[in-house]
Amino acid sequence: MLRVRTQSGKIIDVEEPLRYVEILDGSGDVSMVFYAESLHDGNYVTVVTPDDTHDAALYSSMYKVQFSKDVKTPFPKPAPLVTNTH
Repeated sequence: MLRVRTQSGKIIDVEEPLRYVEILDGSGDVSMVFYAESLHDGNYVTVVTPDDTHDAALYSSMYKVQFSKDVKTPFPKPAPLVTNTH
């Protein structure tokens, strides 16, 4: 499930099961992609950024999008995040 919050605090629940969430720059290019994946030992959230050259190129090729050239890299690498399945 995805929840989006407006600046005023209103919560918008997205009902359709989503696999990818794209964060865009001011030009509409992708700055980050968050996606959930289930592995043998749990559910995880992965972040793809423009400096992840392999994953960013694969995602760009699959969905015909361009990653931002304006977003400063390298990004700090997040620790693995296990999602709550409750």
